[in-house]
Amino acid sequence: MKKKFLSLTLALMVVLASTGCSKTSAPAGSTGKPDAGTSVSSSGTQSTGEAEFILKIAGTYNEESFMGIEANDYFKPYVEENSNGRIKVEVYCNSVLGSDRELIEAMQLNTVQAAIAPVNVIANFNMPKLNAISMPYLFHDREDAYAQLDGEFGEYMKEDLPEVVGIRALKWSESAIRNLSNSKRAITSPDDCKGLKFRVMEAAIDMAIIESLGGSPTPMAFNELYTGLQQKTVDGQDNGLVMTYQMKFYEVQKYYTVTEQYFLANGLVVSELFWQSLPEDLQQVVADGAEYALTEGRKIVVEQEETCIPVMEQAGMEITYLSDEQRDAFKDATKPVWDRIGEIVKDEKAIEMATDLYNR
Repeated sequence: MKKKFLSLTLALMVVLASTGCSKTSAPAGSTGKPDAGTSVSSSGTQSTGEAEFILKIAGTYNEESFMGIEANDYFKPYVEENSNGRIKVEVYCNSVLGSDRELIEAMQLNTVQAAIAPVNVIANFNMPKLNAISMPYLFHDREDAYAQLDGEFGEYMKEDLPEVVGIRALKWSESAIRNLSNSKRAITSPDDCKGLKFRVMEAAIDMAIIESLGGSPTPMAFNELYTGLQQKTVDGQDNGLVMTYQMKFYEVQKYYTVTEQYFLANGLVVSELFWQSLPEDLQQVVADGAEYALTEGRKIVVEQEETCIPVMEQAGMEITYLSDEQRDAFKDATKPVWDRIGEIVKDEKAIEMATDLYNR
């Protein structure tokens, strides 16, 4: 699979190189040259101004979420300013350019150049070792997750992505500490999950965790989730506090429990085709922009959690915080997922690293 994708990638790069890397086919009657005052982007579109490259960064989040702020307020201005306008960044939120899966497929073709995407979805592209990041109760807390993702564990998870998937992870950060909400009852023990249908991402690790808690995992596209909750197609969901607030899921969910069953990481990932089209100095600018944006985003998520909790409570949502004993019951319930780590992660080094972190 790795060799097959690498061959496809190289073939596409050769095609791009043979056409000047950035030009589209000229329409009938055209000279094939851009008009004066225009530049040609890496994705083959012409744009006015001085930009040599157009970088479309997309996601399923909305503009007001910390991920939207990472892209709009930090990544975009940093890259445009520090590239001296050679890169123009266009930000697309709210699933405008597709689901997380569709965005990764678009990056493989370089029709989208970057995304802030969850590791669980990336894992579906023949990279099951990424599931190690989402094993239940792997990290002690948020700060521990950041430390491990910035260290050897996170670096190993980046390896092979360009060859196998055709994308490059520049920085890992947070999507959410996943908790449970539903419309039927307060959840204080795994037994309370029995008989409830929870929407999950289409990912093996998500389904395994919900099954271990006694719930029924139901894959559903994120942009369909509000309607699914409203129409009772599913009883609940497992998003973090900020996303539950930003997407107004609290309007159609009565109960929310801070179970913290796993830390979902996001990666700021770029198309490998786009990356290889950049000169080294602009590669560094994009990499530094990712580091800056996602580091700043880590501060914002904490601020947004503190702001959104009272708003959701005032709207009628009941938020339950587990005692240490209750949390331990959830941790114990998810141990069968660890028994299946071999089939879920399928990478000896990743399994060893994750197991060592869990047993600390």
